[in-house]
Amino acid sequence: MKEISSYNDEILVEGCEYSVGINDGREISKVAFEGYKKLYGKTMMVFRTNKDKPIIINPSYMSFAIEEETEMNPVTYRQMTENKE
Repeated sequence: MKEISSYNDEILVEGCEYSVGINDGREISKVAFEGYKKLYGKTMMVFRTNKDKPIIINPSYMSFAIEEETEMNPVTYRQMTENKE
């Protein structure tokens, strides 16, 4: 388990797959965490489905994230090919 040493530490790992719960009761299963991006100055979390569709979630609305066993997904594939170049 990763120990959080400050408020700004990132918990999610880029390229790992998660099932994400949103506070309206919905669950999005097996999406790869791609990273963070800004939207009107607010940091958003960006995930990608196995069909390479982006999902952008406001961290204020996320209830939970369960790490799944990671397989090859669009994010890990992109990371792998970038490292070879």
